Amino acid sequence: MKNGSKTEKVTIYLASPFFSDTQVDRVKRVEKALEFNPFVENFFSPRQNQLDEFVFGSKEWRQAVFAQDIKYLENADVVVAVADMDTTIDYHYFDEKKSELLQGTKNELVDTDSGTAFEIGYAYARGIPIVVVHETDKPINLMVSDSLHAYFKNTLELTTYNFMEMPESSYDGEVI
Repeated sequence: MKNGSKTEKVTIYLASPFFSDTQVDRVKRVEKALEFNPFVENFFSPRQNQLDEFVFGSKEWRQAVFAQDIKYLENADVVVAVADMDTTIDYHYFDEKKSELLQGTKNELVDTDSGTAFEIGYAYARGIPIVVVHETDKPINLMVSDSLHAYFKNTLELTTYNFMEMPESSYDGEVI
């Protein structure tokens, strides 16, 4: 699919927040669904690639993670994005060193996951199709709803979605 080639499977970049137990559970289910999809050659999940050889939050870590994620985004045939809009970030699962860096922020931050929004925008600007998974009943941002190629309310739908034919489906719910 990349560069007009006729391959039988696609490479996917998985854009998703993973800052709470709910978000981690959701992205793990998406990862599992993509593993079972017969049209997926492989996928890159930033959650699984945090470059632990660097100190979390350090300049070196930020530069390495950014460069890595951009590389995989640019080489993806499709971006699958989790737009769950969970608002409370719970940093309890970070190890002690990371937690020290985030001291005072636990359970206080509200976020619509700017990282996922960036990845969606980057993919859209590069012409990479975006498949959105949105399991909650909360509205999504119109910039997400109107940039997507396909929309799923249930993660299980990803196990059989034909990423080669890329049938379109839209989001018709409430937007913010």
